[in-house]
Amino acid sequence: MIYKINILKNEKVITLIGSTKFKDSFENIEIISTLNNKVVFKPTYFLHIDNVKASDQTKFELDRSHKEKIAMSHAVFVVNEKNYWGESTAANICYARLLGIPIYLSLIHISEPTRPLYISYAVFC
Repeated sequence: MIYKINILKNEKVITLIGSTKFKDSFENIEIISTLNNKVVFKPTYFLHIDNVKASDQTKFELDRSHKEKIAMSHAVFVVNEKNYWGESTAANICYARLLGIPIYLSLIHISEPTRPLYISYAVFC
């Protein structure tokens, strides 16, 4: 089932951030967003779920690349499954806030539609 996202009307380019443990949610939100005429950036690799071994240098480069995607975006969409995110997601949220990029939260529940809303993460920054 495909759900329409009713937010992000003026934001054409979005970056998905969140724990790479939730690859399926990233992919579902990417499909929904793309079908709603959005350009979507997401993590290149899902290191946790795909059990990919990466050197510290590779992780650093992937993180730098993802921050560049955030900087090119009109909005950031936090994949927030099971109310979980780690340090890198919190750092990405702070980075987006520093750049003045709107941040949206996705509440993911099994067999329920994505329910986005605007949030503030000042507590993390």
